[in-house]
Amino acid sequence: MTKAPDVIAARVRADELVAFFRDTPIEFFGIEVRLLAKSDNRRLAVTVMKRLAISDEAQMGELVDYARQGWGLAATAMRELIAEHAERGKPLPSPLLVLSVDLAARRIPAGIRGQSKADLFLRDVAVSIMVEKLIEEFGLKATARGGNTATGLGIRIS
Repeated sequence: MTKAPDVIAARVRADELVAFFRDTPIEFFGIEVRLLAKSDNRRLAVTVMKRLAISDEAQMGELVDYARQGWGLAATAMRELIAEHAERGKPLPSPLLVLSVDLAARRIPAGIRGQSKADLFLRDVAVSIMVEKLIEEFGLKATARGGNTATGLGIRIS
């Protein structure tokens, strides 16, 4: 006979993990982020896109195309690059120049409304880590059939 997991202790531990990932900055791609902070998710995505664009003009061209098609994160990243070039007095690379003309002429469609996958990426990483830790620490099963069995995913993480 297997020992039943201590669900109350698992829930307390889940709350501790949520607090840790909400409040503790972690370095991710050289950027300090809190895994459960939506604003940090967006900042990470925009920063990674900007780094990619700066490192390769072909990649910059692709990101500009995404921005021109209405992908809000790409548009934000490319707008920031345009502003950074202007602040430094540097000439715009041709993909950014084309985008800046389109932005000035208001030819860029409005971004898609609602939550972006980038808003949830780090949250999903944190949830995966928390579930794995709860499964390991409390001997929970990753999934279960029926409603009476404690599982890693059955512990409230929000």
